[in-house]
Amino acid sequence: MTTGRGFRSRLRSPFTQDLIIESERPDDAHAIDAVVRRAFRDHPAVAPEHQRRGIGSGLVGAALRAAERVGEALVVLKGSPDYYGRLGFRYAGGHGISVALPDWAPCEAAKAFLLSAYQPALQGHVEYHPPSPLSPADESGRFRPQLAQNVAGRATCSRTDRRPWLLPYVRAVPTLLVPYFVDERLHRFDVGVPVSAEVTAELPRGLDVWHRLGALYEQVARAVAAERRQDLVVVTGDCIASLGVLAGLQRAGRDPGVVWFDAHGDFHTEATTSSGFLGGLPLALAAGVGTLTLPDILDLRPVPPPRVLLVGARDIDPPELRLLQEHAVPRVDHVEDLGEPDLPEGELYLHLDVDVADPDDVPDLRYPAPGGPSLDALVDAVARVIATGRVVAVGLAATWRPGPIADRRHLELVRRVLDLAATT
Repeated sequence: MTTGRGFRSRLRSPFTQDLIIESERPDDAHAIDAVVRRAFRDHPAVAPEHQRRGIGSGLVGAALRAAERVGEALVVLKGSPDYYGRLGFRYAGGHGISVALPDWAPCEAAKAFLLSAYQPALQGHVEYHPPSPLSPADESGRFRPQLAQNVAGRATCSRTDRRPWLLPYVRAVPTLLVPYFVDERLHRFDVGVPVSAEVTAELPRGLDVWHRLGALYEQVARAVAAERRQDLVVVTGDCIASLGVLAGLQRAGRDPGVVWFDAHGDFHTEATTSSGFLGGLPLALAAGVGTLTLPDILDLRPVPPPRVLLVGARDIDPPELRLLQEHAVPRVDHVEDLGEPDLPEGELYLHLDVDVADPDDVPDLRYPAPGGPSLDALVDAVARVIATGRVVAVGLAATWRPGPIADRRHLELVRRVLDLAATT
């Protein structure tokens, strides 16, 4: 914890007076110990002039190491899902642990950090000892939340936050967010659930768009390759980012076929597109069709067209249709008809552009295509693919018009897809 300027930390409690600790030395062991001893009874806050220097995360890390040393199995707290999620905390309900929360708090505020002594049988409801200003700690000087009862089964959460329509995020899956539409950074891109990491990059100036996107998707590929779990979900603002996901899966030693849910063909090349929109090219590029500048930058091996399945496409331009037929790309036009025999062999990358759903169910899409399946029919089809046990990653192209707060129906689709991914 070397900030060079010392720190000031205030720990607040609704039941006790504030504990304010000030130090001119960033390595002041006494001050750090005093903060750590209370870090999970009351939330630490770093003075504004010393924020963004790693002091808060350093305090949390020190508390976790202290808990590990004394043999604790896990640390449970109530706090910001985004902040503590970045520090490795998970949604407690996903591990059978419920926590009493204020009425205004989202259910994801119940967080747990699993230590090496953790056992899955450790489940129940967390309650704190009744606080007292005179005796806020137990005899050992540590503040202990108690598992008041051991319960069978998993804890669930039905609470919403101040936005009454926000659907609860129940399943904990690794979720990467790539907040871009082509090379436009989306600064107001709400997908309604906590994410494990946000993948961004400094896009080089003065280069063509493919090399700019190559810089971004290189970071996507690295993030995907580093994530070894099979329930990975990558949420993006367009379909082109799927090339980075596929490159990452290949770098991780996988060779997936592609199941591509989309209202559009996405099988144009630079020679056939009349609009010039690059979002109409990614499936063709994944299959090695067209000008392969971006796949070459990513060292992406083409997926053989027979191992690519296009599902739900109903807005296909004539040049795309000719290319799909020329390369014998399999298609299932109605998601309700999709069955396991239609799927490519081997492992699968499932790509879902939300515009495959009927725009009445998923509104405010960038490129709506009437006549699509209902949300229920779409989710059922995705569930059938995931139920095969062969899906190694899910790409979710949230191609609605972005805003600071997503529509309730967008969030419902995201939540249901994440819940399905958690079953892989």
